[in-house]
Amino acid sequence: MKRIILSLSLLSFFFVAMAQKSEISAAKNNYALYQISVQTKATLKKQLEALTLAKTSTDNAILNEKSKDSPELWAYRALIYATISSTDTLNKENAKTAFVSAEEAIAKAKNLDVKKEQEKIIASAEDNLKIMMQNSGVVAYGKKDFKSAFTSFKYIADTMPKDSTFNLYTAISANAAQMYDDAIVYYKKTLAINPKNPTVYHDLGSVY
Repeated sequence: MKRIILSLSLLSFFFVAMAQKSEISAAKNNYALYQISVQTKATLKKQLEALTLAKTSTDNAILNEKSKDSPELWAYRALIYATISSTDTLNKENAKTAFVSAEEAIAKAKNLDVKKEQEKIIASAEDNLKIMMQNSGVVAYGKKDFKSAFTSFKYIADTMPKDSTFNLYTAISANAAQMYDDAIVYYKKTLAINPKNPTVYHDLGSVY
């Protein structure tokens, strides 16, 4: 009788472990389906359906006591939410919510990934957030919403401090929004990276 109870306990543990792994695997598989849908030029609706399925799998996995602290889970959760943020042009509020969730997941993944095994996935998630902010900045600047453009470009400039292009875009947006103190900061950062651009000196002088 004891052997039967022990066997049932081991079997139960096996199925719980498989369920945990299956949710993470499902998230990865559905993300792969999203990538295929992009390559095959499927509709945006189809792409978002695959991402939603992937997101749901991570939602289920983080509710499980055994898998909620998996670095792989949080890395893929970050990537999936970040991709939703940069992809969903149909629902801006959903994109904004996904952006916040992606940032939270990135922070969690970095904290859990002590062996640095998920660095590439996390980096991809961060790249998707930059794409989202770049697109938002371009649209805002085109609409002459210079403050919003500044916020978007500043996000990228601050995460890529050695990138002269986005430091310059941030400075230009701040200047256009008459946020002169911020413009000075980012013009100076641009010149620290690329001191041979005479236009930047001219613009900085105009701000002063």
